[in-house]
Amino acid sequence: MNQTRRRFLQASTLLAAALPLAKLRLTGAEPAVTPAVVPSGGTKAGPLREILFTPGNTAERKNSYDRFEPMQKSTLNPVFTAEQPWEQSGLDWGSVIRSRLDGKFKFFYSTEFPGHVEGAVLIDNSMQGKKHCVVCYAESDDGLHWRRPALNRHFADQFPNNNIILHWPAYFNDSVSVIEDWHERDPARRY
Repeated sequence: MNQTRRRFLQASTLLAAALPLAKLRLTGAEPAVTPAVVPSGGTKAGPLREILFTPGNTAERKNSYDRFEPMQKSTLNPVFTAEQPWEQSGLDWGSVIRSRLDGKFKFFYSTEFPGHVEGAVLIDNSMQGKKHCVVCYAESDDGLHWRRPALNRHFADQFPNNNIILHWPAYFNDSVSVIEDWHERDPARRY
């Protein structure tokens, strides 16, 4: 490492360490509220909790405001359960999005069910090829009452009126994440 780069790194490290002591911020903005000092460890009532986006943790605010609504837990708990034969292993790794296009909540979730998968290769007697890994779709108007539309894209003979939208010959449903592309004109490619 040459001397110029070494001096730059040393100066940068010292500057970064000194900024909190001098109460400066890189943006030059003042916090909306001075952060409270939170003691570590908690209280007799239990550990301390902190809201992620409190005003004291926000370096700069423009065109925004705080609005906190009281939390209300639904009496319909859980709001979505494994009810269909193809969901017998449970519901895994879901993505819930609220569509900008129709305002509905859309739930994409993974599940699996036993069965031989054509084309799967068994390696060291692994579970690959012994289960069908699928992604299913459900929708809701309010996020509490869900319906599974009958799509019949896969396994229609085995499970009539199913909501399976994706199937692949693998063992793990490795965390399906779905996004909505608002600019996509083809509805079949929007998600």
